[in-house]
Amino acid sequence: MFNKKCKKYIGGLLVYAVLQLTFFPYLAMAGNITTVSDVMTREKTSTASNHTIQFIVPLGSSGGEEISLTFPAGFTMNSIDYLDVDVAVSAAGSCATFSDLTLAGIAAGATWGVALSGQVLTLTSASGTISAGRCVQFEIGTNATTGGTGDTQITNPASVNTYAIAIATTEGDSGNVTVAIIDDDQVNVTASVGQSIVFDLDTSVADGETATPYSVALGTLATSDVETSGTTDSINMIIVEGSTNGTGGMVVTVRNANGSNGLVSTSVPADNIGSADATMAAGTENYGLCVITAGLVDFSIATPYSGNTCATNSNTNVVEGLTTTGESILSTTAPFASGHAEISVNGAVSGVTTAHSDYTDTLTFVATSTF
Repeated sequence: MFNKKCKKYIGGLLVYAVLQLTFFPYLAMAGNITTVSDVMTREKTSTASNHTIQFIVPLGSSGGEEISLTFPAGFTMNSIDYLDVDVAVSAAGSCATFSDLTLAGIAAGATWGVALSGQVLTLTSASGTISAGRCVQFEIGTNATTGGTGDTQITNPASVNTYAIAIATTEGDSGNVTVAIIDDDQVNVTASVGQSIVFDLDTSVADGETATPYSVALGTLATSDVETSGTTDSINMIIVEGSTNGTGGMVVTVRNANGSNGLVSTSVPADNIGSADATMAAGTENYGLCVITAGLVDFSIATPYSGNTCATNSNTNVVEGLTTTGESILSTTAPFASGHAEISVNGAVSGVTTAHSDYTDTLTFVATSTF
């Protein structure tokens, strides 16, 4: 400070004017933290919650300094220690890519210390520094995973209100992050799903939808050939389609009207083309079903039909004999959406099979789902 005196005569009167110049030393002004947020996992009263607190420190932090988070009264800190805390610092001045600091209970060298005293959680440096303008992230609770997994969370206040968590650094940065504690932060959403089962039959030489009544015409049987589903003999397959949301899936059974008598003459019921488990062969009387392996989608071939060799246009299919009580032919063990199966109908006669033009049988398919 110095005084400079100036003289000036005004109207014969000597006037002294004193000009005083004062110099002040430079004062470092504390910066306010910016980009402040606290993402909580729960905001319900009296409920334990993780916190992810982020903020940019304009002045940074030098060695030997501290960053403190002060939780207001009402928060229960539950003996939070350094294993329940991760601290990371951004690579640049935005809260994006972070690098974790090494933490312990006491600061030493490049290791930062984390300690809780009452409502204040303090991060202390020994020699570690944080550059000015960097983003600092605190993860507090079970979301802390660096160097060990946190097992303790902070419990929210019991009263509904807004609460300000104070943030301060020894360097002079400071600010608050405000959180809302509410009576309940969860909404219970309910719904119901009805049981669903779809089952459909068709009969055609190739895959496709057909109209009722469903029928398979084996034509005129001769000892020189086996008549079987497929394009060669132009004989329909039985096509099964289905879906269900039943947890136990679906079972499809088949039974016939005549049992082991198989195809029975309408005019002379004592005459029949028998049905038995066997490999089809020209000149050997038999009638039965098998599941064509190539046509399966979602369905599995059920016992006793499983393991049988079966294809379209084949004269040597291994068939199952039919029963009036019914047997499982297709099954699933879980929900499925697009079940598809193709069943081959096979017939052959011997040289002593009685001639009739009215052999017939009726097959009944039943689908059952377990919900």
